Amino acid sequence: MLTSLQQSDRSIAASILTLQKLSYNVEAEIIGYYDLPPLQEDVLHIQSSKEVFLGWMVNGILAGVLSYEETDKSILICRLVVHPEYFRQGIAANMLRSLIVDQNKPIYVCTAMKNTPAVRLYQQFGFEITNTFTSCDGLYLVQLEKKLNKPL
Repeated sequence: MLTSLQQSDRSIAASILTLQKLSYNVEAEIIGYYDLPPLQEDVLHIQSSKEVFLGWMVNGILAGVLSYEETDKSILICRLVVHPEYFRQGIAANMLRSLIVDQNKPIYVCTAMKNTPAVRLYQQFGFEITNTFTSCDGLYLVQLEKKLNKPL
């Protein structure tokens, strides 16, 4: 079940951070890059974030988190993470679907090019690769966009 998370609460921020580190460690293994910025964050970073955080609960356990920033013109997905014990159970898809439904503005996301599970998930929801670039330390990234005229 999807729920709003108040990341300013220290215990909620700590739960988000724990889940985030578990999930991003798996991504780091997939892409062969271990210096991902979310792995460097701490509880205070999560607490002070201006992102909107949504959580997916399974039997009272935080199994997934999606966060985003919204402007008048667009939405930027900042993180979409699932606890490794809940991989391949549709949690990421359900969270993404909940964000996308009835949206009236483009949605953007950026991920590592080698993170093929994430790229495929976004593409299944109508996102298209709009840009590829390299970070200052050599990580190949893709930006994806879900345009308004693309149905789910």
